[in-house]
Amino acid sequence: MSVVISCLCACPLTETDRRVPPKFQFEPADSSDAPLPDQRPPEREVHVLVNTPNVAHFSNLLHAMRCHGLFRVDADLNYDMQVPRCSLPYGYLSLAPDCQGRAEDLDGVFVGGKKLRVFRLNDAKAVFADPARLKQEVRAMGERVLAEN
Repeated sequence: MSVVISCLCACPLTETDRRVPPKFQFEPADSSDAPLPDQRPPEREVHVLVNTPNVAHFSNLLHAMRCHGLFRVDADLNYDMQVPRCSLPYGYLSLAPDCQGRAEDLDGVFVGGKKLRVFRLNDAKAVFADPARLKQEVRAMGERVLAEN
């Protein structure tokens, strides 16, 4: 199961607001519809979330993000995705340039009985362009988490 969300809310959600689905953003199907380079928003910070909770605790993860000021985020959590050789679930989190919160503040927070670990992915564009490098970086993060336990 894969979940890709874009949370674009400006304030914490109430219990009633939780029924409102998140806004999804898609790349243009036709490259001529893409914005010009000078119209593109600044690059986003990309983080890897290691030891993510299972799907039953997804709402708890969103709540933890909101509690730490992370309202303008994109999260890609594939619940079948595991760190190579470590079997730890992981996902990606990117922050809008004007996001007031810091993803690093989620590091060490327990969600669904699991200690969430957050690592910033430096030079994310180059890392995602090279699948072998991405796999290597994610595996190094997973091994670091296992070594700390």
